[in-house]
Amino acid sequence: MKTIRIILLIGIIAGFTNTATALNKRSPNEITEKYSDSGYLTKKELKREYFQGTYYIYNEKYSQALHVFSKLLKNDPENSNLSFYVGMCYYHLEKCNISKKYLEVAVKNISEDYKDSVFERNAPSEAQYFLDKINELAPVSE
Repeated sequence: MKTIRIILLIGIIAGFTNTATALNKRSPNEITEKYSDSGYLTKKELKREYFQGTYYIYNEKYSQALHVFSKLLKNDPENSNLSFYVGMCYYHLEKCNISKKYLEVAVKNISEDYKDSVFERNAPSEAQYFLDKINELAPVSE
């Protein structure tokens, strides 16, 4: 009887160890985007980061949003949607010279079929609006 208890206890401990190890590993299919030098994010994690950034924007926390979108843009530098968000954050932080650089990239890929998503690669038409507002402020000062 004592032997059976020991075997069951060892089996339970081994099961927990295997489960914990499996949770820490990601399958190659689960890894979707390089996020930073320290690792990769799954689609779910990318969505969470993007949602967090848009949450900050809607709550006018532009510094925090800039931090999130800058990291995402570093991961995907050709993404016009992320360039738009970074440019918009700089605009609201009154850093128009920097904002203009990002918005000029964004307006090259404006889409009428824009869908606000982390996987959207085109910019919304609002990118042109913010760029026009910056150009009206000429000369721009920081």
